[in-house]
Amino acid sequence: MLFNHEAERSVIGALLQDELKYISQLEEDDFHNSVYRSIFVAVRAVISDKKPVDVMTVNAELANDGMNYTAEMLEACRMVPTTANAGAYIRIVLDCSRRRKTFRALRQGAERIQNGMNDVDGILQEVAERTRFKRVNGNGVSFADATMRTWELLNRAMKGESGALKYGIRKLDTMTGGLWKGQNIVLAGNTGTGKSAFAMEIAVNNALDQKRVMVCSREMTIEQYTQRILARLSGVNMRDIVDGTVNDSDLELLTEQLNRLAEFSGAFLTDTYTVEELRAVVAADTPDLLIVDYLQLMDTKQKTANETLRLGRISVAMKQMALDYNIPVLSLSQLSRQEGRIALMPQKKDLRGSGNIEQDADVIIFLHQPESESDPFIRNTDTNLFKLCKSNDNQKRYIVINLSKQRQGQLGVFPMVFEPSVMKFTQVE
Repeated sequence: MLFNHEAERSVIGALLQDELKYISQLEEDDFHNSVYRSIFVAVRAVISDKKPVDVMTVNAELANDGMNYTAEMLEACRMVPTTANAGAYIRIVLDCSRRRKTFRALRQGAERIQNGMNDVDGILQEVAERTRFKRVNGNGVSFADATMRTWELLNRAMKGESGALKYGIRKLDTMTGGLWKGQNIVLAGNTGTGKSAFAMEIAVNNALDQKRVMVCSREMTIEQYTQRILARLSGVNMRDIVDGTVNDSDLELLTEQLNRLAEFSGAFLTDTYTVEELRAVVAADTPDLLIVDYLQLMDTKQKTANETLRLGRISVAMKQMALDYNIPVLSLSQLSRQEGRIALMPQKKDLRGSGNIEQDADVIIFLHQPESESDPFIRNTDTNLFKLCKSNDNQKRYIVINLSKQRQGQLGVFPMVFEPSVMKFTQVE
C-alpha cells in the first residue's frame, strides 16, 4: 500500500488538537493527499509564528494562499475524538511514505537500466542511497528506550555475549573488547611490518570461529593469500609451499589444512576495483567481517579533483558500509614514506591521505618495527629478545602494536613477534 488517506486525516486531526510532539517526525512529502499536505504545511507555519494551533489559526494561514479547508479540518477532528493513538497513525503514514519513495527509486533505476545505462553498480548505489532512510517508520528512540537497550547490552556483555567478533590476539581483545558491529578499523604500518599477515591472522581467527569473512585484496592474488593462510595453519615454511619443495610429512600437514580451509565460510575478492562494486557485493552477501587490503589501491566511480579527495570518499564509503550493514570493516592503509630517516613509531598524521582516514576511523592500529635498541617502544625486559630477532637474519621480527585511536576504550602499546616464514604473530608475555 503506497498511501492511506484515512491515516493522514487522523494525523491532521491529532495535530489540530494540540498533539504536536510528533510533528518533528513528519515531512511535507510524507502526505500523499494534497489537501492534508497543505494543512500540514500551514500547521508548521503557525507553530513557526509561535501561535496556538487550532482550526481557526490554521485556516487563517491557509487563507493567505487562497485556500479554505475548514470542512476538511473539522471532519479530521471529528474522526479523531482522542489523540491517544496519534503515534500509531503517524507510523502508518510514514510507512506508506517510505514505500512510495522506495517504489519511485526502484522504478527510476529500472528505467535507466532499460534505457541502456551500463553502469549497473552506479545505479544500484544511487538506489541504495535514495532508499536509505534516517527515520525508521518515523520513530525516534526515546531516552527510555535507549536506556533499556543499553541495559540489555550490559547484561549480555556480563554473560560474555557482547556480540563483538574477536581479533584472536588476547591483548588487543582485552583493550578493545573485540571488533564491534558498525566499526571502521584502520590498520597501518611501514613495509615489512606484516600488515597483510596481521589482517590475515584476524581473518583466520574469525574463520576458525565459524564467522563469515570477506577479504577484498587489490595487492595479492587468491592463490597468494591461500598460500599464506596454509603456512599460518600448518607451520610449513611458505617458501617451501611456493616452490613446491615440501617433504611427505609437510604434504600431509598441508593436505589436512587445505581440507580445513575449504570449510571456511567467506570469500576472496580480487577483481573488485571500486568501493561502489564492493558495496554491491557486501549488500548481496553480508559477511560478519570485511577486510580491505588496502585503502589506497581501491578506487571510486565518482569523479574527484585530486588524490586526497579520492581517498576521502573511499574512507567515508568504508565507514558507511560498516554502519549500513552493521559489520566491522577492517581496512589496511599505507603510510607516507619516511625516506632518509630512521623508522619511527607512526602517527595518525602519517596515514597517506590522512584527513578523512583518521577522522572516519573508530579504531586505528599501527604496526611498528624498531630498528635499534634505543627505540623507546622496546620494553626494558625485551632488550635481549629484540637483539635475538635482529641477529636471526629477519626470520623473526620484534613488532610493536600501537592502539593509537579508540573511540571507546583505552589506548596503548604491546609487543609481538612476527615470523614471516609461516605468517605468524605471537604475543610477547
